[in-house]
Amino acid sequence: MTDHLYPPEDDEPDNFEPSLADYAAALEEMERTEAEPAPPQIAPIPLFQMLFERIATDEILQDFVHDVVGKLSDELGMKSAKGGKFYREKLAAGAKNAERYGRDQSLRAHLMNGMLPALRIARCLKAWGASRFRQYWTPEIERLFIAGFMMHDYGKIDEVQQTLKDLGFADNAPPREDQIAALERVFEQWCERLGLDDFLAPIGGLSLYVQDLISIAHNTQQLWGTLPDSNSAIDLPLVSASRSASYLNSSVYCLCLPISWLLFP
Repeated sequence: MTDHLYPPEDDEPDNFEPSLADYAAALEEMERTEAEPAPPQIAPIPLFQMLFERIATDEILQDFVHDVVGKLSDELGMKSAKGGKFYREKLAAGAKNAERYGRDQSLRAHLMNGMLPALRIARCLKAWGASRFRQYWTPEIERLFIAGFMMHDYGKIDEVQQTLKDLGFADNAPPREDQIAALERVFEQWCERLGLDDFLAPIGGLSLYVQDLISIAHNTQQLWGTLPDSNSAIDLPLVSASRSASYLNSSVYCLCLPISWLLFP
């Protein structure tokens, strides 16, 4: 008696309106027929390197970005500049306000935050005609300065500390003459890990300047004079250009903090 009240299942009344379920089914079908989206991919270079590329406007900094910045991120992006071992030592010694050493930056950030203002200062002094910079600050010296700055804290790296300890090096003491070859090997290995060998290729390569870079890097230590340049311990005399780089590196480094705010308002 009531069959005529309902249309057959395959018939639709003239005033039929799709339900929410019908819309959902249609949308699901459309999504199935569309091309599958490309899976997410890891960026080909670190974001830090990608951003740095935008401000590298000259050949030396472009080479630095290409050869060094990515490896610097890989090797030192997660290593603390002071907060690790330094923080633990200060805490164990009961130093005042030792907890502040736990709030730190990465070693990569520490190197970049020091090198870029120092490089800006050096270029300004060159442009202003400062005597030593006018005479000595050349593209060769600039590459040596940057490489030396990147290595000036290599002794903070845990792997380096352990390697030097295993080789018999004493803390805060200049290397003995019979240790120079081993020091060079460790230093060269880390230069290569940071891409400095490629960065120095345009001026002759790492092997030509490794002793000079050791001298530059050892000019900035936690305690002044603990790792001095010793000609008796160096097989070859430092070339005059690299001696100038060593001197200017120390000078610019000391100038960097007090006057960088004048150049970067």
